[in-house]
Amino acid sequence: MTGELMKPQWEKMIPDNRNPLREQGANLFKNLPFPHKKQEHWKYTALEDFLPEQLDVNEQDGSLATADSLFPHIDAHRLFIINGKLDRNQSTLPEKMVIHESVDGDMPFSLSELDSKDEMEAFNQAAFKQGIGLTLPKGTVLEKPLMIFHLGTETSSQMEITRLHFQFGPNTEAQILEFLMPKKSCLQNVTTLTLENNAHIEHIRINLGTPNSLLLATCKAYLKKDAQLNNFALTLGGKLTRQNINVYLQESGSFARVNGLYCLKENEHGDHNGQIHHLVEKTTSNQLYKGIVDDEGHGIFTGKVIIHREAIEVDATQLNKNILLSKKAHVNSRPQLEVYADDVKAAHGATVGQISPEEVFYLQSRGIDYHRAQKIICHAFAREPIEYLKSKAIGDAIGKLIFDEFEKRAMRHFEEVEVSND
Repeated sequence: MTGELMKPQWEKMIPDNRNPLREQGANLFKNLPFPHKKQEHWKYTALEDFLPEQLDVNEQDGSLATADSLFPHIDAHRLFIINGKLDRNQSTLPEKMVIHESVDGDMPFSLSELDSKDEMEAFNQAAFKQGIGLTLPKGTVLEKPLMIFHLGTETSSQMEITRLHFQFGPNTEAQILEFLMPKKSCLQNVTTLTLENNAHIEHIRINLGTPNSLLLATCKAYLKKDAQLNNFALTLGGKLTRQNINVYLQESGSFARVNGLYCLKENEHGDHNGQIHHLVEKTTSNQLYKGIVDDEGHGIFTGKVIIHREAIEVDATQLNKNILLSKKAHVNSRPQLEVYADDVKAAHGATVGQISPEEVFYLQSRGIDYHRAQKIICHAFAREPIEYLKSKAIGDAIGKLIFDEFEKRAMRHFEEVEVSND
C-alpha cells in the first residue's frame, strides 16, 4: 500500500473532538505529504514498506513484564507509560518533581513549537490521548535517576502514542532514562525538554525493539543560558526505528553533547535523523554517532549542524563512524554543515568500513583467537559514546544490554565487506 493510500487510515486515528492543540496538529498533518523517499529527510526509508495495512490506536491495558528485567540493580525512580497512559499505581515518582497529566489532548503545560516539516510530530500532537508533563523546580537536584518505560503490546496492528514534556528549572540537575519498547506494535513518541538557565541534564533514550516492532520517535531540546545537555540514544533491534533528535541552543553559554549508537542485525532498519541549531553566539555542540551493522541490516545517519547568522564564536563538531560486519550490511551516512556566520569553529566527517586487519593481528599476536579479537574490537568501538555518561553503573548496564541483545545474536560471521558511503 502506498503512503498516500495509508494517509487516510492515519487521519481516521485522529479523534473528532479536537481542541486547538489537536486541531493545529491535524491541519498540519493533513497538509503535509505522507513520508516517502523523495523527501530529503526520508531519503533512505520507505515508511510504507514497514507499516501493516491496518493500524488502530491501542486502548488496552498493558504489561510490565518486559520492563521488570531492565537495570533492576540500579536504584532509581521508575515511571511506566503503558499503551500511551501513565500507570501511577506501579510508578515511583521523585517527590521533588511535579507531574501533570492531560485529558484527551488538553495540556495543562506548555508544548514546544510544532515543527512545520515533521509529519510524525504533527500526527502525534493531533492523536495522542494523554500527555505527561514533568517539572523540576528551580535549584532541585535529583539524587537518583528517573527511568521512564514506554511499553507497547504484542499486537502488530496496534499503535501506542506517547507524549512527554520535561521542564527543568534554573540550576537543576537530573539524569533521565527513557526506554522505548514497542514489542510487536508501532510506538509513536514525542519527547520534548526545556532546560532553563544553568540546568545540567543527562538524557538517555534506549530504543529496544523486536523483529516485528516499529518505532517512530522524536526528541526536541531547548537550551537557555549556560544550560548543559548530555544526550545519548541507543538503538537495539526493531524492524524499523526512526529516531529524530533536534536541539536548539537558544542562549549564549549553552552546550549540547548529542551522542548515539546503533547496533543492527538481520533485516533491521535504523534511521537516525537530527539537527543542531546554534541560534546565538558562544554556544557549543559535540556530536558522535557510531554504528555496528551485521547481516542485512541498514543503518542511516543524517545529521545537520546549522549555525545561524547571529551565532558568532560557535564551536561545533560532528562525526559519524560505522563498522560493517557482513557483505550485505549497509550504511548511509550524511553529516552536514550549514554555516551563515563568521568567526566559528565547525567540523564534520564520516567513516564507513570494516574491522581493521592490523588491529586483529595485534590481538592475535597476544594469544587471542581470531573471532574473539573481532568481538573485542567491536565492543571497544561501541564503548566510546557510552564513556561520556555520568554514571559508570548505568554505562556498564548499557554495555551488558548491548552484549545480551546484539553481540550474542550478531557477529556470527566476519566476512570481508564492500564499503559504501553516500
